Amino acid sequence: MLTDKQKRIINRDCEEIFPELCKFAEDLRDSSLLITGGTGFMGTWITEVITFLNDSFSLDIKLFLMARNAHQLINILPHIAKRKDVTLISSDVSVIYELPDQINYIIHAAGSPDNRLNANDPLRVVRTIVNGTASLLDSASRLQDLRRIVNISSASIYGNQPEEITRIPEKFYSGPDINLAMSAYAEGKRMSEVLCSIYRTQYRMEIVTIRPFAFIGPYQSLDRPWAINNFLSDALNKGPIRILGDGSTVRSYMYPSDMVNWVLNILLRGKNGFVYNMGSTEEIKLMQLAQKIASFFSDKIDIQSNIAPVSNKISRLIPDTSLAEKDLQLRLTVSLDEALFRSIEWFKEDRRINS
Repeated sequence: MLTDKQKRIINRDCEEIFPELCKFAEDLRDSSLLITGGTGFMGTWITEVITFLNDSFSLDIKLFLMARNAHQLINILPHIAKRKDVTLISSDVSVIYELPDQINYIIHAAGSPDNRLNANDPLRVVRTIVNGTASLLDSASRLQDLRRIVNISSASIYGNQPEEITRIPEKFYSGPDINLAMSAYAEGKRMSEVLCSIYRTQYRMEIVTIRPFAFIGPYQSLDRPWAINNFLSDALNKGPIRILGDGSTVRSYMYPSDMVNWVLNILLRGKNGFVYNMGSTEEIKLMQLAQKIASFFSDKIDIQSNIAPVSNKISRLIPDTSLAEKDLQLRLTVSLDEALFRSIEWFKEDRRINS
């Protein structure tokens, strides 16, 4: 359950992208939108923004949130779960038999990128992604009023970014190491894109794919095994901030209000059959990121590097987003500094709730 301050944070973020949302809000009037993985990070944020639009414009958009334990949302986020414009569907996406007849749009965001699950049960990961996508597409192909599907894939399908490539474009054809079980998530997402291409061609379905990169912001969990989440958790616990390698890894992070603006724009205006990268191009080395996070706290926070052996090869993962910027005039509105400030604001409230 959110604190009043957290509710104000979400409302402020929705209001900030309001001018962008106004441009296409009418296109969603009286429509029905299904989100698989609807109670996850992306699904929750999309729900916050859509319900904000409903309250602002009386658009009467109906939301269907599908997740394995969707009804748990009633206890976690009752301000969402108990709304009349939100319907919860507790179902495993890989065993869908039929969808509500009135569905017009689908955002397929099921599948956790948490690499701990990928390491512990890679077979379950790949089965969930591939079987879930196939099951969803098969059921969606029978909907009479379906207008479009957005398939949420992953930047992991690119594999390792070569040092000579500054930013990864959508037409970079590479992939993860297929001899590693840890590639299950990435390979599952690659297969989901193939399935989307098949259904789009064979069943004349409108399908657009998004490849997300990294995010930071409200509704994320600090126990996720990603550097920025760990750094924030360390800092909130008064340090030290621990870096596994030497801090030369390069990453970028998009704030979730920008994420939702991009997802909804691509849903309504993206070109059928296209793939769009989604993420920030504001790159930063992990050592610089740790230093920047430490600077937001009044107490001195130490930074420790090389606390575990890692590869000496410099790792980069930065998207080329010029296709979305050119075709759809999409841009980032929240800088990394502002994203960190807002995230720390949010997670301090989380700590207050859970203390």
